[in-house]
Amino acid sequence: MSTFDQPTATDSYTKEKEKFMDIQLGHITEFIPSFDHTLRLSDAVNYLEEHRDISGIAVEESGKVIGVLGRDTAFKKYKSRLERLKDQSIKHSIQNDSINADAADFCEKIFYDIIRIEDRVINQLIIKEGPDFFGIIPINHLIRHVSKIRELAYAQAHDIQQFFLEKSGKRFNGLAISNYIKMAHQIGGDFYYLCEIAEGKYLISCFDVASKNIAASLTTGLLSSFYSMYFRYHKKEFNPRHMITELNKIIEEQTPSDIFVVAVFLYFDMEKNHVSVFNHGFPPIYLCLPHEGKPLSILTLDSEMMPLGITGTVDFEKKVKRVGLKPRMKFFVYSDGLLDAVNMFGQRYGEKRIKLFVNEHLAKKPEQVMDTLLKQYEIFSEKAVQIDDLTAIVIEIQ
Repeated sequence: MSTFDQPTATDSYTKEKEKFMDIQLGHITEFIPSFDHTLRLSDAVNYLEEHRDISGIAVEESGKVIGVLGRDTAFKKYKSRLERLKDQSIKHSIQNDSINADAADFCEKIFYDIIRIEDRVINQLIIKEGPDFFGIIPINHLIRHVSKIRELAYAQAHDIQQFFLEKSGKRFNGLAISNYIKMAHQIGGDFYYLCEIAEGKYLISCFDVASKNIAASLTTGLLSSFYSMYFRYHKKEFNPRHMITELNKIIEEQTPSDIFVVAVFLYFDMEKNHVSVFNHGFPPIYLCLPHEGKPLSILTLDSEMMPLGITGTVDFEKKVKRVGLKPRMKFFVYSDGLLDAVNMFGQRYGEKRIKLFVNEHLAKKPEQVMDTLLKQYEIFSEKAVQIDDLTAIVIEIQ
C-alpha cells in the first residue's frame, strides 16, 4: 500500500522542497509514491498506467526504500510473456542503479561522487530527509541542474571580472589609449589596470595568469584587490619598483606554486618626459616613432625579467627600460592570446603577422589601430575556437 495519501505531489510536499536552497538535492527532488516490495508487477503497471505523471515507484521493505522501479523498466518487463505469467513481486524488478543521498546534500558534491563510481551505472538518486524517504532525482535531471548552477556561477564570475576591468581609468592627459580584452571563455586570466597616480603620472599594467578559467579568474581578483589596497596607502609616495616587489610577494605567497603571472608595467612620467617599462615575461612591446615623410622607426622592448610569483624577489638591475617620450610616439602591448591564436587550418597568428601589422598600421590613431587589429583577427580566426584570452592596448603620446 502506498505510504502517500495521494499519488501525486501535494502542496505540502512542494513547500517541503522550497525550504532547501537551489544548490541542494532537496530543491530538485521529484515526488514518487512508495509501495511494499510484495506488490505484484501487474499491479504496479496498472498503477503507472493510471498515473502517467509519475516516473516510477519506490519499493519498500521493512519500512525502508530499497530501490526504485522506473516506469520504462516496469513496462519493458511486463511486455515479456514470461514475466506476465510469473507476475513476481516488484522487488524482483528493481535494478542496482540507485544510490542514497540526503536532501540537504549539495548537488555538485553528489554529482562528482557519482562520477567516481566505476563498478556500476547510476541512473537515479534515492533522496531521504533524515531517516524518511523524500523522493528521487533522475541522473539526467541532476546533470542539467548542476550545469545550470555552473553556468550561473560562471556568469557571476564574468560580471565580477568585468567590474574589476571597469575600475581602470579611462582618460589621461597627454595620452590617447585604446584597449581591448576578450576572454576565451566566460572567465579567464588576462587583466589590465590603468591608473592615474598623480597629475601627469600614469601606470598601465597588463597581466596574463598562467592558469585557466576559475583559478585564473581568482588570481585576477587578487590583482584587483592588491591595487585597491596598495594605492590606498602608497599613492602619494608611489614607486613602481616598490609596488612590483610587493605585488610579487603577494602572488608568491597567496597562490599555489604552479601559478605565476606574466606582466608588463608602463609608468609614464609626463613631467620628466619618460616612460619606465617593466616587462615580466610579456610578449615584446612595439615602440613606434613616426618621422615626417620617412618610414616608421620600430623598436621592440623585450622581456628580460622573471614572471611574478616564481621567486620571492625581483631583480631590477639593468632590466628596466626607460624611454624618452616624443609626440605621436606609440606603444603596442598585446598578450600571447594574439600571438598564439590559430585559424581553422591550425596556422598560428605568430610574430611575423604582428610585425607586418605594426609596420602597416601603427601610424594610425589608437582607435583606428585597434579597429584594424580586431578586423584582421576576426578574419584570421573565423570558425576557429579561441584558445586563449586576448588583450591589446595601443598608447599614443600626444
